[in-house]
Amino acid sequence: ALKDPFNYDFNANNREVPLYAANYHDAVLLWAYAMNNHYDKTTKSLDVTALYDKEFTSEDFNGIEPITGPIKLDKSGDRVNTFLFWHLDEDGNWQKIGKYSNSTYKVLVEEKDI
Repeated sequence: ALKDPFNYDFNANNREVPLYAANYHDAVLLWAYAMNNHYDKTTKSLDVTALYDKEFTSEDFNGIEPITGPIKLDKSGDRVNTFLFWHLDEDGNWQKIGKYSNSTYKVLVEEKDI
C-alpha cells in the first residue's frame, strides 16, 4: 500500500475503503450547506427547493472538496452523478484528466500527457 511520502495507508490490511464513505461525506457537506444557508430558525423549516437545479463545488463548502466530484441536483432535487478521473503523476501530484456526467452520458477527457 502507498504510504510514503503521504504518510497515509489507503489500503490498510488489504481492506478497501467502501464507496459509501465518500457518498456519506458529500451528503453531510450538502446537508450542512442547506442548514447554514436555507434553514429558517423562525419557522423551523428548511427550504430544500432552493438547492434544486444547482451545482455545488468546494467554493460552496468553504474549500472542502466533495470526494465524489461536484454535486449537481436536477430540477426535482435528484443528484446528477458526475465522476472525475484522476491521475497521480511521478511527482505525487493529482491531476484531473476526465469527467463523466450522466446528464450527457459522455466522458470528457482532458488532453494531457500521462
